[in-house]
Amino acid sequence: MPDRSDTGVVLANNAAFNGHDLEGMLANYAPDAVVVDRRPAGFGEYHGAEAIRAYYGGILDNAVSLKEDLEIVSTADGTVVASCHTWVELSSDMGSGDLTVDYALLIDVRDGLIARLEVHPDADAALAARA
Repeated sequence: MPDRSDTGVVLANNAAFNGHDLEGMLANYAPDAVVVDRRPAGFGEYHGAEAIRAYYGGILDNAVSLKEDLEIVSTADGTVVASCHTWVELSSDMGSGDLTVDYALLIDVRDGLIARLEVHPDADAALAARA
């Protein structure tokens, strides 16, 4: 049986992301979940399973391979803050290349599922948003 604790859900989502497993990722989200990218050049806001499927599907479709190293920074009262370093190998009609991205996640877990996930520039910003 999967670990549905707050950190267990976050780590399961991370494992599915690293495995290019879109359905595995979506299994960790509540049907009415929200994903918000709060970085200065962020990708926007997504409400509900189909919008979140499109968001992550677009990322996974454009990555030949990827690896998100995730470190839990804080966990309290259903909220997890994680610092991430991600390496992506991209491929497109215009060429290919490697990209590394650092960011932090602020994740609200409700009833063993991700209810809200926010992408922030760094852990300090995510921690400040939690307050």
